[in-house]
Amino acid sequence: MTGRDFVFGVSGFRARTGESFTAANLVRFGNAFARLVKQRGGRVVSIARDTRLSGEAALGALASALMLNGLDAVDFGIAPTPAALYAASHFEMDGSLTITASHNPAEWNGIEFAMERGRLLNASERRLLEAWFRNPPRTFAPWNETGSLRVEEGAAEAHIERVLSLQSVDAEAVRRRALRVVVDAGNGAGSIVSPTLMRRLGCETTELYCEPNGIFPRNPEPTEGSLDALKAAVKEHGADIGIAHDPDADRTTLIDETGAFVPEEYTFALTADVLLKERRGPIVTTVVTGALLDETAQKHDVPILRTPVGVGHVVEKMAETSAAVGGESTGGVVLPQVHLTTDGVAAAAVIASGLASRGGTLSDWVNEWGRYVLVKRKVRLTTRAPDVNRLAEAMSWAQEASAETTDGLKLTWEDGSWVSVRPSGTEPVMRVFAESRDAARAQELLNRAADAVSRLLL
Repeated sequence: MTGRDFVFGVSGFRARTGESFTAANLVRFGNAFARLVKQRGGRVVSIARDTRLSGEAALGALASALMLNGLDAVDFGIAPTPAALYAASHFEMDGSLTITASHNPAEWNGIEFAMERGRLLNASERRLLEAWFRNPPRTFAPWNETGSLRVEEGAAEAHIERVLSLQSVDAEAVRRRALRVVVDAGNGAGSIVSPTLMRRLGCETTELYCEPNGIFPRNPEPTEGSLDALKAAVKEHGADIGIAHDPDADRTTLIDETGAFVPEEYTFALTADVLLKERRGPIVTTVVTGALLDETAQKHDVPILRTPVGVGHVVEKMAETSAAVGGESTGGVVLPQVHLTTDGVAAAAVIASGLASRGGTLSDWVNEWGRYVLVKRKVRLTTRAPDVNRLAEAMSWAQEASAETTDGLKLTWEDGSWVSVRPSGTEPVMRVFAESRDAARAQELLNRAADAVSRLLL
């Protein structure tokens, strides 16, 4: 379900504050989710939020809806999404709501839904939730059976302790190396958690934009163009690594010791490189994650399995296959030893530990992989997203490529170059990705595909 300012997809509900992110819609989603939890015999639901300015009000609306439906609400306060979902498991919640729009612009907010112990919704549950949002159920409790609200302040600490307990996190190696780190949390939910974790891991830690006030000083999505301040801070402080998060800290993007941007897919590859040394199993990723992860799978002699885009699809496949690690091309990595959700905080700790243990620099480590150029563009949706057949017709110039329709349209050429076009599950846009070993080739494919999509939307 998408519109100009409303998206309901695999990652949950997102909308612009004051347009579709309203008290009325929040209560409708709260009522629908309460029915889903009660249908499974649940009673207690946790609520956490990132630092967006509308988050506290949204928490109140959702908590009211849950209580009026006879459920108890537990306020985890400001917490990264991975911390909120791990804590939902740790504290044995029957359901979990995280108020966040993740990497979306500041004017957006949303809800990410999870069931028992922080398990992300499956496809059937997502369909029920959307159906009950459209046709609200009347499930309110009698006056003497309304729920209660309590505050639980231990969500972030439980997550930190779990990450520090991982076999792949070696605090002793980090302390020996005296690793120097700059953390840029973008004033989001990772502002306290991530620097705290890095210090307890043994890093000499410098904070940049770590005020959890919801005023984002840069683009919330930690891409190359938004991290100039972090690049400068890494060089100024002589740091070994720079770490950037989006507002809910489910992603991590890296800056190397020279102040150079490390493309987002390397977060996944580096984390997998550490984890697969101790636990063998499949890598699960999406159709728009590039050859970097194929190379990682080959290095460790494990299979790579691909799904449609969306962490919900990734974690479902991981659960089916006992995967060792999963993730997306955005800097989001799923560490099943912690929880089945993308976890930028845990990934940062694993990478820092791996860097300390192996010696050398981050750029040395990155250079162990081949060089691939992955480029991305958004095309704003002004009408309904075109279907696969219309996309194929618009891109008839690519007849020599093989086509895949797992998620949108992906075209792959014999030299390994590929282009993908698909509707976003988090914003009202079409996402266009292209990859090649040759930068000019990748850019050409991106331009031609984006132009084709733009013409379709005229």
